[in-house]
Parts: sequence; structure tokens; C-alpha cells
Amino acid sequence: MQIPQSLKPQFMDQYIEVERVGCPGCECRESRPLTQACDWDYLTTAQIFQIVRCVRCGLIYVNPRPKLTDIAKIYPAEYSAYHFDHIRNPLIRRARAFMQQGKGKAITRYLGTIRSGARIVDVGCGSTTLLALIRAAYPYNLQLYGNDFSAQVIENIIAAGFQAMPGAFEAVQWPDNFFDVVVMNQVIEHLFDVPGCLNKALSVLKPGGILFIETPSQEGLDAVLFKHNYWGGYHVPRHLQIFSSATLRQTLERRGFAV
Repeated sequence: MQIPQSLKPQFMDQYIEVERVGCPGCECRESRPLTQACDWDYLTTAQIFQIVRCVRCGLIYVNPRPKLTDIAKIYPAEYSAYHFDHIRNPLIRRARAFMQQGKGKAITRYLGTIRSGARIVDVGCGSTTLLALIRAAYPYNLQLYGNDFSAQVIENIIAAGFQAMPGAFEAVQWPDNFFDVVVMNQVIEHLFDVPGCLNKALSVLKPGGILFIETPSQEGLDAVLFKHNYWGGYHVPRHLQIFSSATLRQTLERRGFAV
């Protein structure tokens, strides 16, 4: 697989440092090659990335994967998640708003008998869109937090009236048993430290709290049809692991969650 020369901007000459890793779900070091993919979405590099399947649990992941020290290279300033609040195309904007509103309502349904004061954090939020929809979907006062490593996103979180948790979620110092809901909306596939983030989520959640996850599935029809190269869910080098319902359940249960 090669990216045509005509598509290569100058910055595609940049090299992304990579490292070999074990399975992000079960930490097994053995895997089998599945396919290869490159960055068709943002053309950040001409490198080709190997996608493998864990021989123990079946999780699909990138190996070798980018090093965390090169994260700025794979998330350019024009990355779409940073700009969901400013989508120009009205059809795309309305379709996305409809989907996000459904998520906001689903998340608040988990609050049960809690009224005012429930605490919710959106991990790796990228923008304030979902936090705003959660606030709009719930008739009681909420304490809403946004977490991200981007300085610009943190500024936007504060400007929108939410509380900010800057930095990598697994490294943030926060009290145990603090949040009622932790949201990972299209995030777990990006994480460099899946076990660390899930351990952090479990520690900061109150007893009986909810971890709400949405992530691309390797079981979808598009994934089955295009799994050999061009499935958009690969989204390399930003998606580091792709779950199925079984591998996600196994990964969560290993960390002490009930699914």
C-alpha cells in the first residue's frame, strides 16, 4: 500500500516515532498481522502502520504504534474533533447534533434518582458540544467537567462555563469516588494507556457510578466490507485499538467493571 505522490503534501515527509506494545486489552505480547493502513484522513505522514490481532483476546490494535511524544504530529490543528462546534455544512451539522442529543439524553438517564449536583466528566472531549447537550437534557443542576490535553480545548471548556481537567486523564490528580458518570465518547480507541485510564475511571467513580463508552466496532458492516485496507474506523495513526463487543467487555471486566 502506498499513498499516491500527487496526494503527498510537504508535511507527509515527517517521521513519526513508533514503539512495539502488548495488547491494550489483556497485555499479551503475541499477535498476528491483520492488515496495513495509512493516514488517508489528514495525510500527516506517509508511513504505513501494521494492524494486528491479539492471539489471546482477539483485540485489534496498531503495532508498532506512534509514541506518545509524537502526539502533536498525529493531531493537527485542523483535526475535526476540535471544530465540531463550527461545522459549516448545515446537513452535517444537523445530523451530528441529532446524534449527540441522543447521547446526552442517554447519559442523563443513568443518573436515576440523583437530582442537583451530579458530577459528570467528558474524557478527551475535544469540544464542549456533548457537555452542552448533557446540560440541556437534564432539568437539574449538574457539575460538568471537560478533560483534554489540548490547551485550546481547555480554554474553550472554561469559556463555555464548564470545569476543566487538563492533561492525560490517567495522570490527573482527582479525589476517589467523586464522579457519578465518566463519559468516553469516541475516545477509548485513541488512548495510549487503556488500563491506566480505566483504572482511573474506576477510582474516581462513586460506588454504582456509570462509565459510558461509545467506540467504533470491528463488527459493523462497513468494518467487515473494508477490513483489509480502507475501513474508516482504522483512522491510523490516531485510532490505536479497535474493539468488538466481546473484547470491550473483557477489557472492562479485567479492570473491575460490571458491564
